[in-house]
Parts: sequence; C-alpha cells; structure tokens
Amino acid sequence: MFLLYNGLLLLPRLAAAPLGAWLKRCEGGAATEWAQRLGYHAEALSPSGVWIQAASVGEVRVASNLVHALLARRPGLPLILTTTTRTGQALARSAFASLPVRCGYFPLDFPPSVRRALAAARPRLLVLVETEIWPNLLRECGRRGVCTAVVNGRLSERSMRRYRLVAPLMRRALGYLDLACVQTAEDGERFAELGLPPSRLRVMGSMKYDLPPPPDAKDAAAFRSSVGLQDDEFLIVAGSTAAGEDRIVLDAFEAVRHRHARARLLLAPRHPERFAAAAAEASRRGLAVERRTRRRSAREPAAFSEVLILDTLGELPVAYAAAQAAFVGGSLVPAGGQNVLEPAACGLAPIFGPHVENFREPASRLLSAGAAVRVEGAGGLASALFSVIEDPQLARAAGERARRAVAEGAGATQRSLRVIEEILGGGPAGAERITAGEPVGARCS
Repeated sequence: MFLLYNGLLLLPRLAAAPLGAWLKRCEGGAATEWAQRLGYHAEALSPSGVWIQAASVGEVRVASNLVHALLARRPGLPLILTTTTRTGQALARSAFASLPVRCGYFPLDFPPSVRRALAAARPRLLVLVETEIWPNLLRECGRRGVCTAVVNGRLSERSMRRYRLVAPLMRRALGYLDLACVQTAEDGERFAELGLPPSRLRVMGSMKYDLPPPPDAKDAAAFRSSVGLQDDEFLIVAGSTAAGEDRIVLDAFEAVRHRHARARLLLAPRHPERFAAAAAEASRRGLAVERRTRRRSAREPAAFSEVLILDTLGELPVAYAAAQAAFVGGSLVPAGGQNVLEPAACGLAPIFGPHVENFREPASRLLSAGAAVRVEGAGGLASALFSVIEDPQLARAAGERARRAVAEGAGATQRSLRVIEEILGGGPAGAERITAGEPVGARCS
C-alpha cells in the first residue's frame, strides 16, 4: 500500500526536487514557505518537544487553548506549530507572537520532506488537530519512536467516503497512530472502521467548546463605533461565508431591508481571495459597500455603509459580540459549515443552513436546546432574520440558551491535556476510553 501511495506521489516529488534545490538558495516569504513544505526548516526544536499540526484557521483556534495550557503546565516545553494554509499561518503567527512557539508550514507527505522535517523538529510527540491522516508522516514517526496523537478528532461522512476508497492504506497508516482523542462515539466508530484499534480511541468531546472568553460589552461598543454603527442600527453578521453563499446572504439582506431600513450587514468571506468578489456582488446590486481595512485606516469613521466586508483576520469574534443576529457560513452550500459556537458564546442563537457536517454535534446540541435556527435558502434566512428583529425578547432568550449550551460542552481541552501529560510522563490521563486497552504512550515510550 505504501509503495502504491508513494508511486502515485512520484511525479510531484520529481517536480519538487529542483524546486527544493532552488529554494534553499533563495530568500523571501514565498521561498521560505515552499522550503518548509519540502521539509527544510531552519530552526530545530530541543529534543522531547511537541509538534502540533493545525491545518487552517479553525484548527489554529482549537490549538491555541491547548498551547496556552501546555505552556502553563510546562513553561520550558519546546513547541512548534505548523499549518497547511496561509491564513492559518497568519493567525498562528499573530496568536503566538508573544509565546515561545515556532510557527511554520506543514511538510508535503513525501518521504524525503517528512524525514527532513522530523530531523529538524526532533519531537517527542506529534499532535494532529482534527482530521490529519498522513501515511508517510505517521509511518516515519513510528520508525523514529515519535508518539502520535490526534486531538479533537472527527471524521465526517464525506471524509469517510474518500477514505473508504483507500481503506487498506488507511489501515496501514493508522497502525502507526498511538492515540485518537475523538469528539463523539460516532467519530470513534469511524476511526475504528478505518482500522485504528479500539484500545487507542478515547471519546473526549469537542475542544471547540473551549473558546476564549468572548469580547465584553466595552469591546463590542468600541467595534460598533469604529465601523460607524449608530445605536439604533441592527447589525447582521454573516460569518465565514463560502463561495456561492454571498449571493444568497445578499438576497436575504435585501428582503430584510425592504421592511427594516436600519438593518446593516457585515459580510465576512471565509477566504481572503473572495473579499473583492463579495464586495463586487454587493455593489452590483446597488448597495453601498465598504471594506473594513479601508475604513479602519480612516481617522474618523463615517456612517456605516449598508454592507461592510470584513477583510481582516481575527475580528470576527468581536463582530459577533457587536451584532444582534448571526448567520454562520459554509452551511447553505455543501461546504461542511463553520464554527456555530463562536456566535453562541456571544449570546446569539446562530442561524445556519443544512450543511453543518463539520460541526454536526455542536449544531445538534444548539438545535436541541432551542438555541439555533436551521434554514434553507435565502427565503428561510430572511424569515429567521425577521424573527430576530421583530421579537428581540425571544431572540435574547434563545441567545442565553446558546451561551449555556457552550458552557455545558466545555472541558475537552483539559481532558486532552491530561492525555498529552501522560504521554510526556505527567501521570494518568483519566479520560473515557471506548474500550480499555494498552496504556497511552506504551508503544513509543
């Protein structure tokens, strides 16, 4: 299986070889990025450090709590955090700027790239956030005696359909994984179906409930002032929208504006390359639109335009705190959904579409608590927004239920931390297993 897998990777590897040789002689951000993707990391960790891989923005946010908790317990622990996407890298460098955490890009799963990266990092433990099954990396860690653990693990049905196509390879790769700390029993069953022994599975809950404290009223008021919102203007935030979704959101917003002229929309596309397209779509409809970066550079904020494009990183939580209604994107189109818990933590009952496979458990918990609304299309979204605007007391009650649901789901980060402490030699983990089995870290101690 590994021969076949690496055979398929042969052409990309051959293309990458001269690129790697050239990049080693170059300077600049792009050169550094691609050199790291080929395993050339300039700085090494001290032995017995921890390498955390967090693919993109959502995973970096999950990893952030874990990083802070680890450093609080082990101040001298060497840490490296890698990301797959550039947006994830930008957030990581910003979030950990004041911490002794080395940030870089995750290597491509070519055997030479993986070997170079591991030789540079020299970790005691590799922590993979959520769904990161890389066959060559896991095998090389097994050969070197590097412990491997998945935290906040999840496998959606969509991911499973792809993994089942290469089930023999997944079975071999997961044979090198020491532990999977998964969000739900269903996730654990899917890991087991792919070949991970049940003795290496633990159900922990979702670490995404362990959010940083939400922005307070003072921060929310400052944000509203900075974007020119008046006290009587109703702010709708459409967060982390996916391609094809901005049009639906703008359709719903135009319907709302016909009845509520003081409604305003803050539109936050998930990916930076879509900021311009979102602004263009709003302008095409004749809506007054601005971009947050341009407004933030102004000395005196003008009145809020009808639509503001949030083209900055890290401001979405405070935007939710400043809003009266929140739609969570990636859910009206088949993109798997984004974090429904962020607005819930701010006391808003999130509105989302039917496609929330990436957040199925939190979405289900919120819906069961009467603390969220699931909608279909522009008409459903407009109807939900009408309800929030026209019955604020009911909306506030639903928001409080959302806030309680987030608090009740918290704790997975500390449970995962105890497992990591056990692997690093810090004592028993005490977290729930699907079945009893070998001690954590026994295979690589």
